Parts: sequence; structure tokens; C-alpha cells
Amino acid sequence: MTRSRIARLALAAGAFALAAAALPHPAHAALKVVSSIPILGSLAKEVGGDRVEVQSLAKGYQDPHFVEAKPSLMLVLNHADLLLHVGLELEIGWLPPLVLGSRNPRIQTGELGNLDCSQAIPVVDIPRTRVDRSARTDIPAPALDRKLTVERPPRLSCGEP
Repeated sequence: MTRSRIARLALAAGAFALAAAALPHPAHAALKVVSSIPILGSLAKEVGGDRVEVQSLAKGYQDPHFVEAKPSLMLVLNHADLLLHVGLELEIGWLPPLVLGSRNPRIQTGELGNLDCSQAIPVVDIPRTRVDRSARTDIPAPALDRKLTVERPPRLSCGEP
């Protein structure tokens, strides 16, 4: 190779490197998290910080058992990367049709983007009587007079004594 040809190749490589550096780099988009209730949304925002965009389907003033399944909620779910829901059939009347109608394969039941938060919590104080939602309550009458308790999971250690 001649010296002029090497110089041209070096110049071309330098120009290519400068052009590549000048191109806009794709920004890392925030993870779009949708929660069924505001408390789960708040937890996701605290954990994810500025790396997540969080939206809650139910509002704080709504009964989470009876949220109206609107098409606008399907659109929110369509863009979600992760769906957080309480589970234990809290959202059974409205969330499954919304998830199915969203046509988002990432958050369908059984997929990694569909997180049933009740799976990580030991369930205690399970009612022994039939639970009837027609009275707009999920607590059977005999259970109303006793305090419901939740066992605390063991504290996780991050190498601290």
C-alpha cells in the first residue's frame, strides 16, 4: 500500500468515527410500569426512580374491587412493559379483560411482564366461609369482628451485619 492510500484510509476512518460520534445516541427509555392500585405504583416509583414511568389504573378514591374497565385503560396497558397487580382475586372482575384487550404480549397472564404481587407473600387468615362479592365486600361476615393479620417476610440482608 502506498503512503497516500494509507492516509486516505485513515482520513476516511476518522471521518466515519466523527460522523458516528455526531449521530444522536438512542436514549434509554424508561421502563413503563402500570399498577392496578396506587400503592403498588408508589412502590415501583420508589424502587425504580427515574428509570421508570409509573401509571396506576385505579385511583386512590376508587374501590379496587370495582374499577370500571374502560378502553382508555386498555391503551395504557398496551404500552406497558410491566404490570403490577395485587392478586388474590382483588382485581378479578376488571383486570383480566383489560389485559386481554390490551393485546400486549409482554403483560399477558403467565408472562414475565405480569407480576402478581401476592405470589411473594404468605397468605394468612384465609376465610373458611364462602366469600360473596354481590354485597360489594370481599370479607365474609364472621371475619368482620376479628383483626386481619399479615406475617412479615424475613428481612433481607445485603451483606450488612
